[in-house]
Amino acid sequence: MSGLHAMAAWIQKETSARRPGLDQTGVVMRTASVLLLLLPGKNGPELLFEVRSGKLGWQPGDICFPGGRRESSDRNYAAAAVREASEELGVPYKDIQLCGTLDFFAAHNGFMVYPFVGIWDPETVSETPDAVYRQWDYNRDEVAELFSVPLSWFLQHEPRIGTAHIQVTRKDDFPFES
Repeated sequence: MSGLHAMAAWIQKETSARRPGLDQTGVVMRTASVLLLLLPGKNGPELLFEVRSGKLGWQPGDICFPGGRRESSDRNYAAAAVREASEELGVPYKDIQLCGTLDFFAAHNGFMVYPFVGIWDPETVSETPDAVYRQWDYNRDEVAELFSVPLSWFLQHEPRIGTAHIQVTRKDDFPFES
């Protein structure tokens, strides 16, 4: 066996049980899980949004989905998304049913975002499912307000798309010989 083939066999053996991960020194500086939470609505399912508290140091006032960092106690990124939603919204963990995952994406700000879809599925739903989140005791340190949009609205309206130019610049320590 040639040296190249021997090396290939060794690499294959050493990496066969390995699961690739993210190189934390690269573009991804932080990871976050988010949950696109569907709720019962008067005219069908609705998608829940949060307005971030103005007290927060990172993106205060932004409209977002519940979510945050994965903690060591979280089994995986999906569990982190459900835990964060439960903590932020003030609803029991057991009332959130995870349905699936969407494509992960690396955002321009160094975040790798892991989005999941779930439904709020309490054992008993109030008689008026419209705006059920208004009865939640959500975390006001993180969330300024909650609102929902019927899924039918998204199907009836063409999305507005904008383009941003992201520019990469070298820092002073970049090894560049002139």
